[in-house]
Amino acid sequence: MWNTNERLREDFPDNLDEVRDLLLSDAILGSLLLEYEELTDIAFLADSGISQVDESEREALAERIAAIRGRIAEKLGKR
Repeated sequence: MWNTNERLREDFPDNLDEVRDLLLSDAILGSLLLEYEELTDIAFLADSGISQVDESEREALAERIAAIRGRIAEKLGKR
């Protein structure tokens, strides 16, 4: 069964089925989802103080997460 992370649910609450179908049918976006989950986990740990990440690393994480989110949104808009 496909499992979305909480952040993806927050970012696309009205399109979860579409996101799931898109990610399952597009190998590139599927691999981006894995990266997205990894990056959001790192960001969560940093934000909660569990791990240390400097400001420039946090900015890079946020930019990459936003880029992946944008890619998914772009694909949803083309459907």
